[in-house]
Amino acid sequence: MAVTVHADVPLVGRDRELRRLVECFGRVRTGGAAVAVVEGEAGIGKSRLATAALRWACADGFTGLCAGGAPLQRDLSYAVVVEALRPLVHGPTADVAALVDGLGDLARLFDGLPVARPGPLGDAGLERTRLFEAVCGLVRRASRRGPLAVLIDDLQWADSESLAVFHYLVRGVADRPVLFVFACRTGEPRREVQELFTALRRGDVLTEIVLRPLGQDAVGSLVRALLGDEPPAALLRALTGRAGGVPLFVKELVGALVDSGALVRSGERWVLGAGDLAPLPRVVGDLLRGRIESLPAAARPVLDVLAVFGGQVTHALLREVVADDALLPGGIARLRAAHLADEQVLDGAVVYRVAHPLLSEVAYDLLPAAARGERHAAAARAVLRTAPGYLRALAFHVRAAGEALAPAQAFDILDRAAREAIAENRGDEAAANARAALTAATRLGRTEVLGELTRLLAGASQLAGRPEDARTAWLAAADLAGDDVRTRARCLANAAMAEWERGHVDAAEAHLALAADALAGVPPGPEHLTVTEARVRAAGRRGDTAAERRLIGELDRLVEVTGSRRDRVSADVHRVASAFTGGDFRTGLAGVDAVVRKTDELRDPVLTELATRSVFMLLLNGGDLALARAHATKALAGARRAGVPTLEVVPLLLLGFADLFGGRWDDAMARSFDVVELAQRVGMARGAAFGLALQGMLLTRRGRFDDAESRIAEARAGYGHWPDVDRRVASVLGQVSVEVVFGRDGAAAALGPAAALVASRPALLPVALATLGHAALDAGDVATAQTAADRLEALGDEVRYPAALARWLRGRITRDPASLDAAVDRFAAAGMVYDEVLARLDRVELQPDQAGSAADLTRCVEVLDGLRARPQADRARQLLRRLGRPPVSRPARARPSELSEREEQVARLVAQGLSNAEVAGRLFISKRTVTTHLQNIYGRLGLGSRTALTRYVLERLPGNT
Repeated sequence: MAVTVHADVPLVGRDRELRRLVECFGRVRTGGAAVAVVEGEAGIGKSRLATAALRWACADGFTGLCAGGAPLQRDLSYAVVVEALRPLVHGPTADVAALVDGLGDLARLFDGLPVARPGPLGDAGLERTRLFEAVCGLVRRASRRGPLAVLIDDLQWADSESLAVFHYLVRGVADRPVLFVFACRTGEPRREVQELFTALRRGDVLTEIVLRPLGQDAVGSLVRALLGDEPPAALLRALTGRAGGVPLFVKELVGALVDSGALVRSGERWVLGAGDLAPLPRVVGDLLRGRIESLPAAARPVLDVLAVFGGQVTHALLREVVADDALLPGGIARLRAAHLADEQVLDGAVVYRVAHPLLSEVAYDLLPAAARGERHAAAARAVLRTAPGYLRALAFHVRAAGEALAPAQAFDILDRAAREAIAENRGDEAAANARAALTAATRLGRTEVLGELTRLLAGASQLAGRPEDARTAWLAAADLAGDDVRTRARCLANAAMAEWERGHVDAAEAHLALAADALAGVPPGPEHLTVTEARVRAAGRRGDTAAERRLIGELDRLVEVTGSRRDRVSADVHRVASAFTGGDFRTGLAGVDAVVRKTDELRDPVLTELATRSVFMLLLNGGDLALARAHATKALAGARRAGVPTLEVVPLLLLGFADLFGGRWDDAMARSFDVVELAQRVGMARGAAFGLALQGMLLTRRGRFDDAESRIAEARAGYGHWPDVDRRVASVLGQVSVEVVFGRDGAAAALGPAAALVASRPALLPVALATLGHAALDAGDVATAQTAADRLEALGDEVRYPAALARWLRGRITRDPASLDAAVDRFAAAGMVYDEVLARLDRVELQPDQAGSAADLTRCVEVLDGLRARPQADRARQLLRRLGRPPVSRPARARPSELSEREEQVARLVAQGLSNAEVAGRLFISKRTVTTHLQNIYGRLGLGSRTALTRYVLERLPGNT
């Protein structure tokens, strides 16, 4: 579905320019005619600004007239004048007669006027003068009825006769309230237009407004208006660079991303998926291609070289590559005159740069493939002569040169560049260099290096967050290993982990089995460690605790024989992780300090990220939320320093959970969207599922059960069946599902699913046990509630979060105020705001007449309202009423529980008078989906018509009072 600029999209980033135009209208009212010229490159927003100003003028009492030049109509004499003034002579007959009385020469331009057309004078110049005078007379008479605003768009394409008339008009109506607004494209010089502007400058009636590219903030505002929601940060970064601040390009690129499926809705937000940005939109390509093809022959070779260098090149390199020295000065001059390139001096070097990033793309695409290769080969040779140490630039040109360079020279450069890039964590670049080096090696018949290069490609793809490419390369490397079973096994193990990230669990298990078989009977070595570590991680994800512990024991034995220091630390990390997933929190907490110290010493971002997962959850359960947050923050900073986006996903997710438990729910929701966006962009389906699960947990606590359920459905539909196999993902999704059933359908309905979840050894075991206990107690199954409390207590009193949950549940079971007080104190000490408030509500409900109960409830309402936890806030208000106290008023921002977020969006748009098709276009959903939402809304609210729904929106929804 194409993105369209909605009618309510504001004019962004042009406030100063609009004010200048409005000031011109004000001066014209009292000071006589004037001209305002709005100039800028194609797509910069000249027409949009001028039209906005014209609308303002019309609202202020001006009569608006408008016309536009067109390239195919430049040979139609007076075409723009006729189009602009036609409304004046096509009104009621009496009015037209008064306007044209005595102006017979106007009949040469307009048919059907109530005046006689004069005969020929035999003097073409005189006839032209009389025609110009008649046009002046028409405009002067019309201006007596009120001020006029005349907008001429695309003045650079206006016919010559019209340009002459406008010059004559400005002087002929100098004392009348008429403002001419000319929108004109720069970079397409035309003698008549320049002469017109020169004459107007001499007459001191010209205001010139040059539009520059939008800044980053204005681009963000435009994209928000286009999408109707907050855009992903990655999209804004990409658009800032690629669109160059040109509004038309921003709009078209956003539309292309939506059409291609690269920009999608996820969890009611926009998410930029994995892969490259969409291809150049046709509108943009055609516009820029026309400018390039109109260049004189001397300028094209220079622009081609600029494009080959990515849009920027020093004078020294340009001189090396352009074959004909005589072309260089003239070519640069013509590019600058056409506003297609500019010249700067940076650090003493002359640098040429294309005027717009997309201009370089189009110029590059216009080059035939063979010509591109030859120019890149010339560029590579030039870099070798002038800057041989600049390996990155050299490799870029060598890759693009292809067969235009000798394969031996290409291989040497690409091989070195690939190794340098992967050492510096530049995954995409390393992968591109390794792939090109493989091609060169194949051309040379260097079969002995193919295996190592393919492994380099696989590792680089993994680093770049491209699990599918990594899996393909690891499997190819395994095949190339031949009889080298050690290398084959290592490649298969890495392919297995790449399959896990893609959600192909069965394939991952098959690769691991083949890797283990390959090493059967082979003396222990580093490859055994790689395979065993992968099997440990797979067992943990399956929830197979027994296999995980057995494999960790095997890992320990291998470390003693062959392990490095890193391998020893890795074994410790897996041991701590196994303790957490197995519910042995005491053992896990005892190992946290040592694991953190050792990973800090190694400064290995991959191992740090792996350790942070378990360390965070153990510290969270240990009641030290602040320290857990600090470790996640440190891991995130390390991943960003390393420049590896795939390593950012888990720390971001953990910080979201810290915000959830710490009562910073808006921050948690924002982080969850960041997780989903980043995970989808780097191809980590598993991370995206966890991010959606975090959203679901927040939404259930806010009483938005349908929205929470939709997040779980999205995770399952978008990421296949594999969450059911990956027990860690499945259990977190399962926790949300249980909470939805509990909150929406009641305790009895939730009891069975909660028990099944606990039996599956979930990743959030204490939370699952507490949910089961409370559901059982509310359903009247005290025995099951007692068992849940016993299991929580068995996790250890020193494990403070489960211990607090146990006291809370035990206090409810036994109706013991002391247990509830202890739970409140423990939650408060740990900074777990929501749990503390709920335990406090239970305490007040147990003894409502206790001193201070009303004050406690008031504070609870304030906290819950701040979290927008509607169900529990309503419960607190009910308790206040039972105490005879007036309930705390609900904040205006509170969301009514009747409608989901998406249903409310649909309802608001319907109330604005939009049709189903228009609502679908605004929200980027199908018309059928809008119909389904309306059916649900009508049924839930008991309404029977759009009129009734409009009344509901106006009376009940926030922001419509």
